[in-house]
Amino acid sequence: MAGGFVFASKALTLERLQGRLSNSKIPPFVHFTIGEWESRQGEIVARIQEKFKSLIAVRSSALNEDTKESSMAGYFESVLDVDPRSKEKIQEAVQKVSESYRKKGNGAGENQVLVQEQVQNVQVSGVAFTRDLETGAPYYVINYDDYSGRTDIITSGSSNQQKIFTYCKLYENAPSDKYLAQAVAAARELEEITGNDAIDIEFVISGGEFFLLQARPIATEAARTASSWAGLHKNLEHIKQFIRENNQPFPNLAGQSTAYGVMPDWNPAEIIGIDPKPLAFSLYRYLITDTIWPLAREQVGYKGIGYHPGICSLGGKPYVDIRMSFNTFLPEGLSLETSGKLVDFYLRKLRRFQDFHDKVEFNVVYTCYVLDYGGIEKEMQEEGFTKGEIGELKKCLFTLTDSILSERITSIEKEMGLCKILAAKRGRIVASSIPLPTKISQLGHDCKMYGTLPFSKLARFAFIGSATMRSLLRMGIITQEEYERFYASISTVATDFLFRLDDLKNKRVSREEFLREYGHLRPGTYDICSRTYAESFDEYVNLENFVVPQKPDTSFDFSAQTKAHIQEQLALHGFSISAQQLLEFIRKATAARELSKLEFTKNLSLMLRYIEEYLRECRISREDIAFLSINDILEFSHSALVHTSVERLKEKIVRNKHKYEMVKLVKLPPLIFMEKNVEYFRSTEMAPNFVTQRTVCAQVADISQGAAGADLNGKIVLIENADPGYDWIFSHRIAGLVTEFGGAASHMTIRAAEFRIPAAIGCGPTLFNYAKGCSRIELNCAAKQIKAIL
Repeated sequence: MAGGFVFASKALTLERLQGRLSNSKIPPFVHFTIGEWESRQGEIVARIQEKFKSLIAVRSSALNEDTKESSMAGYFESVLDVDPRSKEKIQEAVQKVSESYRKKGNGAGENQVLVQEQVQNVQVSGVAFTRDLETGAPYYVINYDDYSGRTDIITSGSSNQQKIFTYCKLYENAPSDKYLAQAVAAARELEEITGNDAIDIEFVISGGEFFLLQARPIATEAARTASSWAGLHKNLEHIKQFIRENNQPFPNLAGQSTAYGVMPDWNPAEIIGIDPKPLAFSLYRYLITDTIWPLAREQVGYKGIGYHPGICSLGGKPYVDIRMSFNTFLPEGLSLETSGKLVDFYLRKLRRFQDFHDKVEFNVVYTCYVLDYGGIEKEMQEEGFTKGEIGELKKCLFTLTDSILSERITSIEKEMGLCKILAAKRGRIVASSIPLPTKISQLGHDCKMYGTLPFSKLARFAFIGSATMRSLLRMGIITQEEYERFYASISTVATDFLFRLDDLKNKRVSREEFLREYGHLRPGTYDICSRTYAESFDEYVNLENFVVPQKPDTSFDFSAQTKAHIQEQLALHGFSISAQQLLEFIRKATAARELSKLEFTKNLSLMLRYIEEYLRECRISREDIAFLSINDILEFSHSALVHTSVERLKEKIVRNKHKYEMVKLVKLPPLIFMEKNVEYFRSTEMAPNFVTQRTVCAQVADISQGAAGADLNGKIVLIENADPGYDWIFSHRIAGLVTEFGGAASHMTIRAAEFRIPAAIGCGPTLFNYAKGCSRIELNCAAKQIKAIL
């Protein structure tokens, strides 16, 4: 047991651990104080040269560096690769460490210097935390590098090759990876010896042996908070049970098993975040993912699946049921046998290429017929599909795609006509004197039938247009430059927004007129706590520094020769449309998708406003309303609000706040294929969606936590999940954009392409956190790289 173990400086802690570890080795070391160095430098150098025959690391070991109150990690200098044969190199390294104390105002002679034998032939290096730094939850979080062979990659933050392994320590199963199993075993032993379950461990693995370089208490307040984890364990067991029970054939779905993800298809991580509060989560399900999502697909030629919600709650976190998603991409008329075989293949493919999870429509699933369809036939043949099955899918996908592109199944104009009906109905509801709960209910119903339903269809049309353009690009019929110029030439509501801002700045429209059109937007579209543009316009938009962007070149067109090549391909495959009709369809679908999104969010924003107004009378704040579900509120459209109802709502808010604290403690991977992923997982390596071929180097500005009003001009903006309410960032002259979540055809991908802004959309947690840790980065879209500059 701990035996009263006390953490001290880096050197003294290692000294106290010597001889007590069985799962770790401590490299040979010596230590001395700055005072001793100043008085006995020659003697100390001689001791170092006698003890060490290979490269050494000279590291800081300040008295206030590794305490419970402050780790000061990386605050002072450390010097690697020092040759102990050179007296001058030793002196120079110690001097650097000593000077770093003085420069940081900590020049006390009692501070120490630690000289360690530098471990060679490094297989893995990393840092392990025995609590989650943000929440204090009981997880081993291991940041490691098994690529570079260096010992300081993780601690210096000098590479984006690092990986993250997360292991819930409430479970005993050892990781299958032998190196990670060693790290977990070493961490458990250190916790037992020190009597502390919140430790920061720096380590390397060489020759299959685990070397401890340092151990210190985690200094964050969350990690120091003691708690009972029985509730967390119960929650995780419920998640595992849900996964186990649903991982079987379903009568209305093709496919033998399923998987779950935060980014496939309707990407909840991007739209509502990975820890949404109950109202935002329930609104997203109510308006789109429970019924509208599969209904919209069925109405444009995909198979109907009946009622099967697309997003489920795993410990309060939104996850797409990926089997359900893949079923909604099966074309009508496809046999049950081929459908089942396809879905199982798609799931295997996603498991093999997990970085495709935010771009399944392009890289995993065959959702439409493309002009280089031969690649699909080849892949299916390699996967064991018969000629009959390959031909069957080809025929069904062609029929579906041609029907959509020729607008036989429905037209873009017809779907936009529904959006006009939505606007008219909304106006009548607003003007009426009916009770607020009834207004909320009617706005929600209309939002689904005349808003999110046509939007879902138009989004599918735009996806098919994008897939067709990508096939032309792959075939070399169009160039990358032409592809980018084509999409940049499409004028959407985003460009309208910026030109209306210019009108506002130059007093061609009033603020009232501008906000009538755009005042409903908010950075968190489904989040009642997120302020609308009407509420916080001056925080979001800096009119004084606003410069209107260059107008899109709407006159851009492909050359007659290029269009002739496109026409040849369309005719060769038997399409019933011309090249000009195809290009016009893609233009119209792309613009219509964005306009329909703007329209349905007006209903959604009004719903949130009326919900706040209604419950304000009950002395319930918008912050507390966020912990209710939409059904809690819709109930009052057909039942009277009485005192007991209010008390019941307030009690539910208290309960849901407590549950939400547990939601934040749960850590799950972006993709879940089996129940053991709940216990431990590696963070998925995500391939960002790079936009443009440009390179930009600039200071970063992280606005993930809502830094409205910040100066973004000339900076690369970082946002975790950027929904349409973040369009205000384009009123600033940003240099680039990086997001943690987002897909190949997501809102911000489209916006960046439209304005030709260098962007990396959907980087995933590892790369995004790497970018957050830098003050300046180089965003090289052509080379598909993000590199630290400072």
